[in-house]
Amino acid sequence: MVEDEFGRDPAIRYKETTLLLFPLTMISKRIEDGELVNVMAIYEGLEEHVQDSLPRTTPAPNPSLQPTCYGWLSPAFAGA
Repeated sequence: MVEDEFGRDPAIRYKETTLLLFPLTMISKRIEDGELVNVMAIYEGLEEHVQDSLPRTTPAPNPSLQPTCYGWLSPAFAGA
């Protein structure tokens, strides 16, 4: 869970990095926009994006480090 001034959200942190993914937000934004939700396409798009982001992602030595967040990817990017 990630908590900020707006509330708490479930998040996935990639290993010991600052990379955070918010799958619930990715799905709910698509639903709010009236789009079809293709979870497998979202997953595949994230898998590719995470692999591309890893060299730029730094290890998180402590929890106060500001994370890189990917809360919502466009349908074009995620292949949805």
